[in-house]
Amino acid sequence: MQTARQTPFGHTKGFLRDRRGGVAVEFAILIPVLITMLFGIIQYGNILYIRQLMTQAAAEAARSYAFDSTTAANAEQLADDRLVSTGLTYAITLTEPGADETNVKVEITTPMNEAALVNVLGGVISGNIEVSVVLRMESADCVTTSTTSTGSASDTELSTDCTMTSSTTATTTP
Repeated sequence: MQTARQTPFGHTKGFLRDRRGGVAVEFAILIPVLITMLFGIIQYGNILYIRQLMTQAAAEAARSYAFDSTTAANAEQLADDRLVSTGLTYAITLTEPGADETNVKVEITTPMNEAALVNVLGGVISGNIEVSVVLRMESADCVTTSTTSTGSASDTELSTDCTMTSSTTATTTP
């Protein structure tokens, strides 16, 4: 009867040649890496989704303020109404244009760790998701004039003269 030869490490040669179970070992090594990558992709997609919702809400609030003559508080409430379904906490700021400015700016911020689907390690996902939308105010005091130089319709020039009116009212205290 033939016996298996011993190697210097005490293993038999037959054991070293046995390939059974190799796939299971490779699977056990690779599955945590693949699951981590999968959850990373899902997490990244969720943060992009939240950011897109915030951008749409900020654009809608800025458009409402700039074109519909809505108050700043109503525009901020409109943005908050668009975001309430996410269940996150948002800081919404509408910056009204000054006397010589023509742009309205809406900024929305939320903590990134609140937007995270899975934040097992706590401090891995930190910072804020921030969006900002700047929109030019519509001016009610624009006058469009047309000038025809040669009498044909193709030579008509249109010019618009606008003076910006402030949409905010200044109050003075004695």
